[in-house]
Amino acid sequence: MQLSRPSFSALALVALLATIAGFCTSLKAQESTSEKELRVALSLARQENERLRLEALRSEAQRKELAKSLAEAVRVSEEQLLANRETQLQLQAFGVDLLTRDENSLEQRLLKAVRDLDIAQQQIDQQSGAVHQLSEVLLETITAHSEISSEQKAKALAAIETANGALAAA
Repeated sequence: MQLSRPSFSALALVALLATIAGFCTSLKAQESTSEKELRVALSLARQENERLRLEALRSEAQRKELAKSLAEAVRVSEEQLLANRETQLQLQAFGVDLLTRDENSLEQRLLKAVRDLDIAQQQIDQQSGAVHQLSEVLLETITAHSEISSEQKAKALAAIETANGALAAA
């Protein structure tokens, strides 16, 4: 069976059209697959962008909070520095210098005051012993001698009582 030229052309045309239609369908399938891949990639990029935006917002909030904390720490530090300076000036007004280790330092001054107190206590003890001894000798002298007038005896006894009272208080 032989086909005429027009029918062969028609068949060839149909086959060509079928091939083109298949190619177009294949192209559409490829395009829709590429389009789907691009849409998925775009969606992932949007999600990543949103995550990064939220992270940037959290970081900015944290930065602002840290800046506030730093400002507060600086304020407190300045207040403490001023309080320290005031305390130092007050101590210097009292003659106490805590920063230097010289003879006028607080520790040295306190040790010197304790030594002075010990020396003063020793002197008081010596004077008390001397007054006590003097009182005993005077009392013995008054009782031993009868030629002393009663007025002088009364004065001597009063002086002895005063000395005993002072010794008892010391």
